[in-house]
Amino acid sequence: RKLSAVAMLSDPNEYDGGELRLKDTYARELHDPAETARFRQRGSVVVFPSYILHTVTPVTAGRRFSIVSWIVGPPFA
Repeated sequence: RKLSAVAMLSDPNEYDGGELRLKDTYARELHDPAETARFRQRGSVVVFPSYILHTVTPVTAGRRFSIVSWIVGPPFA
């Protein structure tokens, strides 16, 4: 896998939690509250190199739907 892509299908008002969090190589969160809010918008797509650590916080209410896809290709140099 070279790139990972996550497309948000749910309205952010329909669930709590479920935030995509990206981490650097030291497992520190790359967290910008404004970006996190944009990641949650229905129809948004986040694409990142697959080697970046990532997680999704637990959904605490409602249901969160997304589509995840991977793009393959030669390794990054």
